[in-house]
Amino acid sequence: MKRYIFLLTVVALASCQRVIHLNLETTSPQLVIQGNVPNAGSFPTVTMSSSVNFYEPNTWPPVSGASVVITDSTFGVKDTLTETSPGTYTAYSISGIPDHTYNLFVQYGGKIYTATSTMPDPVPLDSITFSTISFGNKTLIQPIPNFQDPPGVPNWYQFQLWSNGALIQKSFVFDDQYSDGRYIHEPLQTDTGDVKSGANLTLAMYCIDKNVYNYFLELIQITDPNQQSQNAAPANPTSNINGGCLGYFSAYTVSTMEKQVPNY
Repeated sequence: MKRYIFLLTVVALASCQRVIHLNLETTSPQLVIQGNVPNAGSFPTVTMSSSVNFYEPNTWPPVSGASVVITDSTFGVKDTLTETSPGTYTAYSISGIPDHTYNLFVQYGGKIYTATSTMPDPVPLDSITFSTISFGNKTLIQPIPNFQDPPGVPNWYQFQLWSNGALIQKSFVFDDQYSDGRYIHEPLQTDTGDVKSGANLTLAMYCIDKNVYNYFLELIQITDPNQQSQNAAPANPTSNINGGCLGYFSAYTVSTMEKQVPNY
C-alpha cells in the first residue's frame, strides 16, 4: 500500500537542509525551531524564527541571541553552535553519522527547549524512471524513485524534487509498513505541470526517524483540506521539540540523483 503524503516545504538543495514554513493559525507569535543534522554535504544547522498569524504576510522574523548546543550522545561530543547569520546557527565540530543519536539544547528568552533524533542508516537511490498519464492534450509526468527497502527494520522516507534547479513545492513522505524489504518503485504523485518533458530533474530521498515522520504526517492532516474536519479549528503539528515551540529536530541521511526527463 502506498502512503505518500504531500507537504508544502521550502528546501535548500545545496545544503540538503529543510526549512518548513507553517502557514497555520496562531493567536500570538511563537518560537519556531528547525534543526537539521545531515549525514553528508553540510554542517548541522538550527534556524530560529518567530511565527506570524495566518493572514499576515509570510515573513518570519529571525530569532537571534539564543544559546544552541547539539550533542552527539553516541560519541559524547558537544558543539556550541555559532550564529552565522540572523537566526541561523551552525555546528562545525560535529558531523552526522548513521545510527548516532543527537540531542538539541536551546536556551532563549529564559526558556529551555530540548529534542532528540537518531539518524537512520542510509538507503541509496538506484535510479529514477518516469510514468505518464494522458489527460486529453496534457501529459502528467510522475517521477519514480527506485530503491531497495532494507528488510526487517522500519524505514521512513521523504522525497523532494527540483526541476531545472527550481524547487517543486511539494514533498512526498512514505513509510515501509506495508512494503518492508521490497524493491520500491512507486510514482510520486505530482500535479500536471510540475514535471515537464526535457527538464533536468533532481530527486532527493531523505531517511528520517519516526518522530519526524509523525510530525510531517500530522502536518498534512492539518493542512490538507480533504483531511480536515469542518468543525475542527486550525492547529499546529505536534513538535518533537520539548519546551513549547513549533518546528522539529531531525537527524537524517540523504541520497540525491539527477536525470533528464524524456520528451513525452
